[in-house]
Amino acid sequence: MSGASSGSSSDVRRWQRRVLATVWITYFVYYLCRYNMPMAKTRLCERFGWDAPSVGIVFTALTVMYAIGQFVNGQLADRFGTRAIASLGVVGSVAMNLAVFAVTLAAAPRTAEPARVLVLIAVFWGANGFFQAMGWSPMVRVMAHGYPASQRGKIMGLMGGFVSWLPSFLDAQGGELIWKAGPETRAPSLKT
Repeated sequence: MSGASSGSSSDVRRWQRRVLATVWITYFVYYLCRYNMPMAKTRLCERFGWDAPSVGIVFTALTVMYAIGQFVNGQLADRFGTRAIASLGVVGSVAMNLAVFAVTLAAAPRTAEPARVLVLIAVFWGANGFFQAMGWSPMVRVMAHGYPASQRGKIMGLMGGFVSWLPSFLDAQGGELIWKAGPETRAPSLKT
């Protein structure tokens, strides 16, 4: 907040609102890139003939790499800066989502080997988990530096609330997209 501390009170509040909006939008993108696979899993299982334990490998890859990333990425944020790490995390997560999408589009169900497709998606989704772990810690740090201690509880309450209701919102929107698109939609990221 050092750049804004020399300005007027209204300049500081404007800067704080901008920081909060940027953090919310960034974390929204993180969530979009994390909570789309549960919506796609049924369609992927149908398309490639996977059972629940097989597709569980994909979710396990994300979870394990997310946990590893929590240990590593906090240190990286301290060394390289929160903006750089959070930005790398968002870009990396989007790239891994696009990689999964490309694999599912390129792999024809009748000619592609389902086990190979599963491994590729698990590797990309695990990398997504690592990039996802670059989100929360830097966001908390940005918020802590942007607000005085007397306001941090309220601001982090807003952020915590956002984190709590966002998955429900995304699931509801996913259902709405399916309703509008119809079950014949070829896109593997939409549930039927």
